Amino acid sequence: MLGASQAQPVLNLQQFTISMRFLITVVLFLFSFAYLAFAGDQKLVSPRGTFAITQHEARDLWTIKFHFTKPGIADITFKDTYLWAALFYVSPDDQWIFRIQKNVSGDNISFLYRLDSNGHLRCMEEHFDKRAFEFLEHSLSIDVAAFYHTKIEFTDWDLKAGILRFTAIGSSPANLGPSMRRKLIYDLDEHKFRTP
Repeated sequence: MLGASQAQPVLNLQQFTISMRFLITVVLFLFSFAYLAFAGDQKLVSPRGTFAITQHEARDLWTIKFHFTKPGIADITFKDTYLWAALFYVSPDDQWIFRIQKNVSGDNISFLYRLDSNGHLRCMEEHFDKRAFEFLEHSLSIDVAAFYHTKIEFTDWDLKAGILRFTAIGSSPANLGPSMRRKLIYDLDEHKFRTP
């Protein structure tokens, strides 16, 4: 028998349940706050540091903003939003921006922009991917409609030659049908596609 001074405290199940619920609520709140504060921003500074591209995720949609370091040039916020962040490839002279944007599972779309010294951003090729695959159809007789997925991959800039190198990719589900990986060139001066 235990004496009065040696009695063990009785565990009250109701008090324990309330305490655990409170603790879980606090932990979930802190994780949610950390996720909202840090999970949705991606920043890319251009090679020469004249601008930065920030992508921000809110409510499962990504927005894009260009911020210029030169005073007097207003920020540019893109109007379109996507479910995924984009990949940006900026030329070494900060004048060309190649954007590859995932739009559905397995596919992407791409855009080519030109930036002048006054901060004017011009979309040179809004449907870069579509034009590249049309080039493959018309110039090389490739049946693009046979592919289930199509996408573009960046290779590199060659500003001395005035070109952007990239790869056009076509594939089928589970690789059961036709597939293709074709290296292509985009001439930045002539605004035309060609083979290497």
